[in-house]
Amino acid sequence: MYKKEGNYAIGTMKDIKAFGRSGHDFVYTFYARGKKYKSVCSAGNLSVDEYSKYMDKKFLVIYLNSNVHNNRLYVSIPVNSSDNEKTLKEKIDKNVYVKRKLDSIPAPGYFWENYF
Repeated sequence: MYKKEGNYAIGTMKDIKAFGRSGHDFVYTFYARGKKYKSVCSAGNLSVDEYSKYMDKKFLVIYLNSNVHNNRLYVSIPVNSSDNEKTLKEKIDKNVYVKRKLDSIPAPGYFWENYF
């Protein structure tokens, strides 16, 4: 669905939020349509020492044009803060590795929910 409705943005990792006994979420922000959004996604099985290397770094966010709240952060795809939606699209279209990763995006129901 991202191929038809997906837009690119730059997400900035802001915090790690703990839940339960061992769960952690990344908290990130991104701009879309001139508005700032805040969202969360699972930090997976990273150790506490590994969390800090992601703080304040920039990563690719894909959101659906029909609903910006359906978005996903890709910590494995770092971006430059000087990029914009157009330059991100051009870079992604030229990068086979990144395109393969994005082609594996699940249906929108599996995108991480935003919390404001």
